[in-house]
Amino acid sequence: IDGVAAAVKLAESLVDLGMTTSKHGDLADPIGKPFKGRFAYLSR
Repeated sequence: IDGVAAAVKLAESLVDLGMTTSKHGDLADPIGKPFKGRFAYLSR
């Protein structure tokens, strides 16, 4: 078994299944913080 071919096939199958990275727990996006002071206009 060729390792590269197996890895590519695994990646293709995960894409076909619609798998994505986790969005929960430690892997979730950080909570947004409002900008203060000079950059407050960016947090609209």
